[in-house]
Amino acid sequence: MTTDLLYRNTCHYSINEFDRFYNVKTVRTEAYKLTNDLSIELFRRDRKTSVFINAKVDLGCVSYFSNNRSSTKITLENNQVVSFYHSWDMECGEFLFKANLSQSKMDALKKSPIKSIKLRGTKGSKEITEIKYKEFFMDKLKCIEQ
Repeated sequence: MTTDLLYRNTCHYSINEFDRFYNVKTVRTEAYKLTNDLSIELFRRDRKTSVFINAKVDLGCVSYFSNNRSSTKITLENNQVVSFYHSWDMECGEFLFKANLSQSKMDALKKSPIKSIKLRGTKGSKEITEIKYKEFFMDKLKCIEQ
C-alpha cells in the first residue's frame, strides 16, 4: 500500500475524547489541505456534526447575519451542489467558516469527488477549481461517523 493510500484510509484527529461524566464523545479531525490556501476539518460532538472550511483569502467578513450570511457551495463531479451557511462567530480578514453538517449532506458528499468550492464572504466570493484532494469527503467523513 502506498503512503498516499495509507494517509487517505487513516483518520487523523486533533481531538478524540469521551467525557464519561456527560457520556459524550467529541472528535475533530486535523485540518486537511485541499489546496495550498484551503483546509477542511470535520467535527462531531454527540450527534451534532460540523464542518470547518478555512481559506487564506480575504473576502471581507464571514457573517452569520441573515442579511449577508456567508456561504460555501461545494460542486461535486456528478454536478450535485452541496451548500453550507455560516453558523458561528463573525470573522474578518481570513475566511474562517463553520457550518452544520447534516446526514443528507454527508450522504451527498460521499458519492462523488469535489469539482469546485465557492466561498462567499461579505465583500466578495472566490471559486476554487484546482483541488488537490478531491476525494476528501469520500475518504474522511467516516472519521466522524458513530
